[in-house]
Amino acid sequence: MSPLILSGRYQVRQALATGGMGQTFLAEDTHLPGNPVCVVKQLKPDTDDVNFLATAKRLFFSEAETLQKLGTHAQIPRLLAYFEENNEFYLVQEYIEGKPLSQEIVLGQRWSEPQAVQLLQDILGVLSFVHHQDVIHRDLKPDNIIRRQSDQKLVLIDYAAVKQVHSQIATAAQPNNTVAIGTRGYMPSEQIRGRPRISSDLYAVGKIAIQALTGLLPTQLREDADGELIWRDQASVSDGFATFLSKMVRDYHKQRYQSSDEALQALWQLADIATPSASATPAYTPTAIASPTVQPGFAAPPPSAPKPPVAPAPASSGIASNAPSNTAALEESATVMVSPARSLHHSPTQSNPQTARPPAGQKSHSRRNATNILVGVGVAALMIVGGAIAYYFWQSNNTPVIVGPPIGGSPGTDGGVQIGGQTPRLGEPPDVSDNPFATVAFPQESCGDASVSEPFYRIYLLNSRLADSVSSNYCKDAFVDSRTGRVKVASFDTEQQAEYFKEYMEENVGAVVIEVVGK
Repeated sequence: MSPLILSGRYQVRQALATGGMGQTFLAEDTHLPGNPVCVVKQLKPDTDDVNFLATAKRLFFSEAETLQKLGTHAQIPRLLAYFEENNEFYLVQEYIEGKPLSQEIVLGQRWSEPQAVQLLQDILGVLSFVHHQDVIHRDLKPDNIIRRQSDQKLVLIDYAAVKQVHSQIATAAQPNNTVAIGTRGYMPSEQIRGRPRISSDLYAVGKIAIQALTGLLPTQLREDADGELIWRDQASVSDGFATFLSKMVRDYHKQRYQSSDEALQALWQLADIATPSASATPAYTPTAIASPTVQPGFAAPPPSAPKPPVAPAPASSGIASNAPSNTAALEESATVMVSPARSLHHSPTQSNPQTARPPAGQKSHSRRNATNILVGVGVAALMIVGGAIAYYFWQSNNTPVIVGPPIGGSPGTDGGVQIGGQTPRLGEPPDVSDNPFATVAFPQESCGDASVSEPFYRIYLLNSRLADSVSSNYCKDAFVDSRTGRVKVASFDTEQQAEYFKEYMEENVGAVVIEVVGK
């Protein structure tokens, strides 16, 4: 039987994983010297419907562009190509030779606190870059973190791009169903509901660190009556570090750190963490749970000034090429064989922004200098805030006021979307499950109130590239406002309705703002 060759170039060596809508292959690139090994991920929509396939294609290529952008980081697999054949879609990614973190975090063995801190720094450093690209990984777990053999650095793999296409296709087919992406034990509640946030990734990272410190799987840990994780009695760590980790895994997303940078800053302030050397990171040596010996933790020193970022590091090069030891970490996709068609190959320029690590030896600096800096920064901040407030009152009678991002509604009688019947709890954290827009059968011909009078609340989506997606899947009359360059989605007569719609759109589409008109 002749070998399967995709796009006339990628010769499949073996299938690595099979899922509901495709497969993942280990392949050789026959167009490059030495036939380097790569990973090919397939998406095969199980339908011949033209409209369905058009949606799948649009989503797939959008996600491929995201992966291409992420691959400029040295600790993220590069996207080598993406193409379509016979209504099937393919991603070609760099193969990372190494071992998954799951082989280091062993059930029944505990890591020391310094080891867990180093792990968190390594992961959060890469994750900061990901989040600055407005991307959420959505499936962080030990199997999806590879310690690269060549330099012992951690590489984040298996971004949920293809899974996101699966999810959106499934949602388009059955609008009333929510398809969650992720792995049980590492997903917070909002992600289980299909509404992940940046802090959802931080929750997963916190769970990985707690797993290492306790020697227990996340599913083996108990929760209290409020849904908070009970783990302190299973690990020996300092109070400061325990508080830090507990905040990462809080049940309500707004009570966690809201960005990787914020989490890293808190971690740096917790202890004087030296910059890792450029040499290979040594293997971790966990402590067996049965042993009474506990590695000493570090105490939290007084807060210091924020530590600056490090300049971008150069990219790693090449495609790893030997037998895979990270098969378990590869993404599940779906099944089928194919024939050649067109291909789009990309070789993005390597520019690898790295998240900052603080320089070593900062304790030797004068605390007096740090205090003076903090006082100066505080005074400057007060001046800026005061100026902003004065400017606000000066222009408030003449210009619209941006009050924050907006979200969705429920069907109205005039083809618009209205709320009705529920009293919004403004000023309190919104309960997504109570949001009336969550029950709306989108797309609607028009979202918002059929008629409004000043003052009213206009909803804008910040990312104009999502205009087609919004008009196809949510509000058919959405359009790009030439005045602002943003997507005008809907208008509401009351702030309550606008806030609900704001919450829904943020959960499902992207960042939005509410513009108050005529106030």
